[in-house]
Amino acid sequence: MSMTPEQQAAFELGAGYSADQVSLLISGAGAALIFLFLAWVLFSAYQGWADKSLSMKQLGMTLLRIAFLLFVTLIVLTV
Repeated sequence: MSMTPEQQAAFELGAGYSADQVSLLISGAGAALIFLFLAWVLFSAYQGWADKSLSMKQLGMTLLRIAFLLFVTLIVLTV
């Protein structure tokens, strides 16, 4: 649902930023948090594999899940 021009003007007057800029800020912050989470998962999985508490199959599945979540995140950001 898009805003009418009057609503856009009121939002920009009240917030000091356009709705598009706020949307970009929120989606960018969300993407950054997802990327940090994925880096943490990747690092933890590597540590588990290096300590031999995680098998190669489990590491592979973890990497596949990370790649899938990264792919979905990038698709959502570009839409």
